[in-house]
Amino acid sequence: MYYIGIDVSTKESALCILDAKGKIVRETRLPTDPEIIARFIAATGLAIERIGLESGCTAPGCLPGCTGMAGR
Repeated sequence: MYYIGIDVSTKESALCILDAKGKIVRETRLPTDPEIIARFIAATGLAIERIGLESGCTAPGCLPGCTGMAGR
C-alpha cells in the first residue's frame, strides 16, 4: 500500500508518495493540472491506498483528476 500527499499551488503542485511504513518513495513537482497529476499517479504502477489533498482554495481544481486513483 502506498499513500500520496499533494500540496496544491496555483502553478505547481508538490507530490510525495509514502509506503505503508511512512518511508518516502518518491517526491516530485508537477504543473497544477488534474490530467497531468492523474497520469503521473497512474504511471507509478503502485497500489495507491489513499490520496491526501490539501484543503486550500486551489485544491478543488485537482480533485476531478485524482478521483478514483486510490485503490488502483
